[in-house]
Amino acid sequence: MRRRTVCSLCAVLLVVVGLGSDSPRECDDATQYAGIEGTWRRTELVNDGKEAKLNIQQTITIRGAVFTISYGDGSAYQGSLRIDPTRNPSHLDHMPASGALANRTLKWIYQIDRDTLTIAGNPDGLFERRPQGFNDKGIIVWTYKRVR
Repeated sequence: MRRRTVCSLCAVLLVVVGLGSDSPRECDDATQYAGIEGTWRRTELVNDGKEAKLNIQQTITIRGAVFTISYGDGSAYQGSLRIDPTRNPSHLDHMPASGALANRTLKWIYQIDRDTLTIAGNPDGLFERRPQGFNDKGIIVWTYKRVR
């Protein structure tokens, strides 16, 4: 029985190694995150077209597919993200690892213009509906500046 299990695991390992990556050989999966990686400080918040007051400092640090959101009061949380820069607008899926939204996928759009990151979401349908544009009615738009 034990020998059969070891042989089965070896066979599975050989198949997985043989399959390799779905990416083309010249494509490094990490490169898709290159433009968004870094630390970003929130500078503006617009809710349904109206600028909102920023009551607490917020930064987002992105390393590959992992993010950490830190607040001025010392609290923070982490999770994973998935981006699709080939979409128009670019898609960002945000999956918190803990808290009330843990293991849920929040659907956002984003754009990067030099050192400015803009993210938008639909507060009434974060899990079901992704905004179609940054000027959609009823969405929240966060603007961040890259921290040097």
